[in-house]
Amino acid sequence: MKLTAQEFSSHLHEKFFICHEDSGAIDAELIEVAKLGDHFRDKEAQMASRAFSLVFRVPRQAVLPQRIYTVENDGMGSMDIFLVPIMPDQEGGRMEAVFNPGPF
Repeated sequence: MKLTAQEFSSHLHEKFFICHEDSGAIDAELIEVAKLGDHFRDKEAQMASRAFSLVFRVPRQAVLPQRIYTVENDGMGSMDIFLVPIMPDQEGGRMEAVFNPGPF
């Protein structure tokens, strides 16, 4: 499966599981899919326009350092994603992934 913003957008607000060796599977919700680089018009921008980010909400008490995690979803299956903790919101912790597929 090719990981694209469009594919993840079809799973927005679905449950995902972030696998952590110490805590087991941590419930997460995909709360945001954002395309990056849409404001550029040159050839370099065409590559950047395929770049996107994801934000997952996790329980506030989940302490997850930045690293590659196995992330699972019933519809998408299992994938390895580099996640970085970002500022929590009022509902819980948040983890972000940025995809920059390049010119392939």
